[in-house]
Formats: sequence, C-alpha cells, structure tokens
Amino acid sequence: MSRQGIASADDEHFIRRSEEELRKEPDWRMVFIWHVIRRLLEDAACYGCPRRREVWLSIIEGNADDDLWLWSDGDKDWLTKQEIPNLGMALPTDWLGAQSALRRRVTQQRYPPVTGRNERVLSAAPQQRFCAIAWLIANSKAVAELFASHGRPSPTFRTPKIADTLSDISGKYWDVFPSQNIAWDNVFTRSKEDGCICFPADCLGVRQWFNMMVWLEDMPPILEVGYKPCLRCRSLLKSRYDDIAVKYTATPDVSLLDAFYNYLADNYYEDDVTFSRRLNPTAKLLVDRMLEPLMKKHGLDIRYLLSVNRYPQHLRPRVAKLLCGSYSSYEDGLPTVQLPDDVFNGAHDPWVVLGIIALATYNAATEKGTDSHDEDLHSYFSSFLHSSLQCFDMPVLPLLSSASLTLCHTIDQDYSEERWFDGFSHTTDDSNWVTPGQDGRQLRLSTAVMVAVIVFLRKKDVELYNCHRCQVVCTDFFTGTPSVVAFEVEDSSGHGGLGPPSVPVCGEDDVLGGGLSSPLELGIQEPAGMEAFTSILHNPTLSKDEIHLRLAGELSRLRQYSYSFGLGISSCLQRVDSSNEPCLGTQEKVLYQDIYQLAASLAPQSYLSRTGSKK
Repeated sequence: MSRQGIASADDEHFIRRSEEELRKEPDWRMVFIWHVIRRLLEDAACYGCPRRREVWLSIIEGNADDDLWLWSDGDKDWLTKQEIPNLGMALPTDWLGAQSALRRRVTQQRYPPVTGRNERVLSAAPQQRFCAIAWLIANSKAVAELFASHGRPSPTFRTPKIADTLSDISGKYWDVFPSQNIAWDNVFTRSKEDGCICFPADCLGVRQWFNMMVWLEDMPPILEVGYKPCLRCRSLLKSRYDDIAVKYTATPDVSLLDAFYNYLADNYYEDDVTFSRRLNPTAKLLVDRMLEPLMKKHGLDIRYLLSVNRYPQHLRPRVAKLLCGSYSSYEDGLPTVQLPDDVFNGAHDPWVVLGIIALATYNAATEKGTDSHDEDLHSYFSSFLHSSLQCFDMPVLPLLSSASLTLCHTIDQDYSEERWFDGFSHTTDDSNWVTPGQDGRQLRLSTAVMVAVIVFLRKKDVELYNCHRCQVVCTDFFTGTPSVVAFEVEDSSGHGGLGPPSVPVCGEDDVLGGGLSSPLELGIQEPAGMEAFTSILHNPTLSKDEIHLRLAGELSRLRQYSYSFGLGISSCLQRVDSSNEPCLGTQEKVLYQDIYQLAASLAPQSYLSRTGSKK
C-alpha cells in the first residue's frame, strides 16, 4: 500500500495474474509472511498447524485490528533477489485464496492507519521494513490469538526468545537499525537499579531488537533480558503473564485421558507396544471425571496459559498439541472397545480404573502363547501404571484383602520363576516393587493392580484380555481349596492389612459402602444349580482352561450370593456374624459341599477322559 492510500503497483499486478502464473511465480511478500508465522509456531513445537493458513489470509486481507500490510512498491522484487534463510521452505499453496484476500483489500480500500510508526516503516529501506514487518507479525493480535488457541502466550512474551527468533528470521539484516547506545545505557542502568543482574550480552539479538524498537516506536522498551531471568525479571514476566491470563481464560476442550494416552505413546510405545482399541466417549468422559481430582498440582510454567497449567506437568505439551489440531490423538482411527456401560460403577479405587483402561486398550496381537506369561503385556501394564504416577496422586497400592495379597505373591513367584527358567535377561526394577506393610514382603505394583482388576471384573462378570498365565494362576488359586474360594479375610489385629478385615476379595469395593444387602438389592444373579456345573464339565467344545474359567465364574456368583445372606463359605455355612445357626437347609449344604469337591479338582475326570491327558 502506498502512503497516499491507494493500492500499490505490486498489489494490482498480483490480483490480475492467472492461476497458472500464481503457481509458477509466487509473491515473495506473502511467502515471507507465511515463513514468519511458520517459524514462530516452530518455537512452540507446532508443525503444520491448520490455523496458520487462516492467520496468513487475514493479514493479507487486512481483517486484523492491527493492519500491518506495510509493503512498498519494489519489495516483491527485492525479496526475490535476497538470500533469506529458509524462506523457500514449505511454501504456501493456497495462492487463489491469497489472491482473493488481496483483491478484497484493494476493492474495499483497506489501508493501514496513518501513524508515525507506519510512516517510518513505509519510508524505510527495504532491509529495515523487512525486519520491522517480521516483528509486527509476531506482535500482532492475530498471532497472539493463534498462540492462545494452542494454550500458549504470545511469542513476544519473552524478549530474549523473540529476539533470538527474529535474528534467525532476518539473518544478516537484523543489524540494520541505528545503534541506540545512549538509550541502551540508560535503560540498562535503570534495570540494574531495580535489581536486575542479568547479562544481555548472553542473549543473541537482544541489542538489535532494542535498536529496532527505539527506531520503530520512538521510545525505549522495558528490558527483560537473560535466558534464565533474575528475580527482578521474573517479577516483570509474572506481571506480563497475569495480564495475558486475564484475556485468555477459556478451558481447553481436551480429554484428560487423551492427553495421558499421548504421553504414554510419546514416551514408551513408539517402537514397542501400542494401543489397539479406545474407550467409547461415554466411558472416556466418566474416566476423566474420576481421574481429574487426582491430577498432580505442579507449578506455573510460563510457556503455557493457565488453562493448560491446570494439567499435570507431563501432560501439558500433549494438551497443547491436541489443542493445535494438527496432532491427532494416538487412539484416533482405532476401533472402540466394547465395555459394559456400568463397568466402572463401584470402581472407587483409582488403580482399578487405570488397570481396566490398560487392559481394555492393550494390543492383544502381541500374545506370545498359552502356557507362559505375556511378557509384552506385563511390560505394557507396568509402564502404564508408572506413567500414571507421574501425572496422578495415586495410593501406594490398590485396596487388597489378605487373600488378595497372597495371590499377588503367588503370581510374582510364578512370574519370576518363569523368567529365570526361560533365560530372560533378569534386571530388577526397584521402582516396581512396593512393601504393602501387612506381612513385610514386597510385591510388584503391576501384579497388585492386575489382581485388583481381576477380582473387580470377576464380580462384574466382565472379561478383558489378560495374561493367560496370570489367569491360570488366579483360577487355580480361586478354586484350589474351600477356604480360598470363599476368600474371607481373617485378621486378628483388626486392621493389619491394607483394607478392613473380613472383606471378600471379589467385593473389595464394599468397604466403601454400608452393611450387607439382600441379593435383590445388590442385583446379584441367583447362582446355578449342580446341573449347570455338570453341564460345564461334560461340554466337549470347552478346553481345560475354559472349563476352569467358567467354573470360577459360577463359584464367584455362588460366593457373592451366599455372602449377601451373611454366609461365609469357608466357615462351613456359619454366618459371618459368628452365629452358630445355619442359614440354609440340608440340601443347600450338600450343594455347597459338592461344589467344594468340584473346585478342588483342577483337571476334571470327564475332561481327562475326553482328551486322554495324563496331567
């Protein structure tokens, strides 16, 4: 635009060019604007932002409140002849859109306001105008709003950072402004009197930025120097940050679980285990609400707005990426795992919630076999849980009964023995071992959570992919002896374990509720009769392990049903309240005793007779 308020010859020429001419010969003024926006976003670790085109076209058209289309005739040709670093990288492609935007500017006579600053830019040498426009783009309202949409403050928020970026953009022309030695000495002296102990000489481009600002605004700026600011400069930054925070208060629409998924994928699973399924939106929303109160409260990070700082430190970069829109979630495009709508109902233990998510989203294609532990699943599960400790305030262990702890130690021993005998490189990860405090024996956190999840899902009658060997050990443990099947906790100390005494392992969340309820109130299905167990044993289509699992499921229902009447199976049909009066009649007693016989047999004769197995 010329100073007379009419379109420049370069503008008129551009809006009359054909589509073929636009593709063959780009307008380097517009390329430069595109390049500046791209370079600023790179500092925010944002590449390929879909909003960049929108900001680019708005600057060309003049929609922005601070119109900075301050080119003069001849600038297009001047830019064409310059060797500007990286100017030709990633050229814009929407030249028809740019032509339409400039045509609207010319037709509607949109000109930058006549101000002393704009007059200085228009009448300056091309090198000075080139650098000044780069700064004005960085300091524009359009770019500030672009960064705010990413959960970040304006790129001009920190002087040393923007001075370094502009030095990179401008190259050899960054030193073309008159030196402002007197103004520099005066401002720097006042800064030192205010307590500043930073060294601006350590910051690339700060002196050149200062020279440009005095030339452009006809007054010196307030100095904030030093990549590691002193107390005085931190106070100045905090004041600037508070002013920005007042303007941008919108809460980002980013799922906490999505951010956590991306954190996991970025740090653990790029070359190994990846997600294969995702939760449905309803389940994800429910999990977000359950985990949000547990988010770690980390300190203020001035690279992000307050809306992003509310997330745990490790999730903030992922939230900013998801806000951008150019970074899809790692679970996008994956099939949705079909979980019952009420699967999280009663899951008051956050470890159980995370454990269910881990199993539900695991890539089951990595299953190694049916007779050994799934090493990939164990590794994935452990990493998943330890990552959660970086983001959430979790209890040391899930809520476990005494019987559950015994099962944990059984699985740990079985897993360790298999690794030794199979020749795995056995490296001890001390961070995965915790001491429950009940018996002083350490156990793996991942094992404790897996047991808690298995117990919880058995009550729900929900099946998720799990380590096959762990399932076998659990089934053997559940059905090994009557006292174990009942899973009643005997604790003479009253509260020696991690949970209250006398808590059935399949109902550990009951400790958060009231007293005993009837089966109807609890929604407990009436257990199967003896004929159902016989039918399972004689089903020729079932494998041995499938028989185990189905028997375990029926026994679990039987245990829940009896517990709802106050009956502990391990106490030989005596009530939990220690009363000697039986709850059920003789026929029911016989049924329970027969079930004990079934549970004690891990290889039913009917199954062995079909397979001829000698095991």
